[in-house]
Amino acid sequence: MRNIIEKVDSFKLYFAGNFRTKELENELGQQIKKRGLEKRVVMRKNLKESELVDLYQQSKFSMRFGFGEYGLGTSTVESVQNGVPLIINS
Repeated sequence: MRNIIEKVDSFKLYFAGNFRTKELENELGQQIKKRGLEKRVVMRKNLKESELVDLYQQSKFSMRFGFGEYGLGTSTVESVQNGVPLIINS
């Protein structure tokens, strides 16, 4: 995460959606603070559909990590639906 943010300084990184566990959410929040990235990395959860669409429409691309998830994933469909290039981990 830090390397991406440092190399592309004109971008803001959004994490949109809910975390599988509160521990993962807290760990990411702590790493963001530890690295001084609070203004460049934003965590958003419990988004309304209209807020999510707005984020997709403003995005250059989206990434789906999907650790511990199975199947296609809603974010994959949403990215395609909104015409946003998608990067998926293997």
